[in-house]
Amino acid sequence: MTGRIRAGAMLSQADLVEIVGVPVGPLREAVQVLEAEGLLTVMPRSGIRILKPDLALIRNAFQLRRLLEREAAAHFATHATGGLLEHQRAVHQALLDESLVSPRHPTLWARARAMDSELHRMLIGSLRNPLISSTFERVHCQITLVQLDMEYELSPTLIHLMMQEHLAIITALRSGDGHASDAGDAPAYVALMGEGAAPD
Repeated sequence: MTGRIRAGAMLSQADLVEIVGVPVGPLREAVQVLEAEGLLTVMPRSGIRILKPDLALIRNAFQLRRLLEREAAAHFATHATGGLLEHQRAVHQALLDESLVSPRHPTLWARARAMDSELHRMLIGSLRNPLISSTFERVHCQITLVQLDMEYELSPTLIHLMMQEHLAIITALRSGDGHASDAGDAPAYVALMGEGAAPD
């Protein structure tokens, strides 16, 4: 998730050993796990191909996250404290304001991604359901790859859309609206890829 390996890259096992800095044994185990999670593909006698996000992945990943977060938002809206949501509103608004003034600040995109993770994990974590949390973490990895793949060309636009949509979610949660997660940010990514409507 640091961006040292680009999406869609084809690498050898030796390349990954050098990049990641781990022995071959643990690397092979990690590759098996990541392949099972759909984050890479082992190509016999060719190498290891890192997932390259496409429109189908974006639609599927965001749709699954919305399904998980509908239950979480309904629960969170009735249990969250006003202070917690006010803090989230303030930090999101501050980052949105900063992105408008300094859209190319070198740390802006990393902080936006961290804030994105924090908000969604906060919603899911409120359910205290390890099965849902585990599923969420898998789809979150795929969504992070989508963000990383778009980072260099589209980060200012994505940050604006992400912060605005998060503020809409936070506003809905503050009013006790359990449908807050329906304001998810899949439409932003789909629109930026030049496609039509977001997932149903």
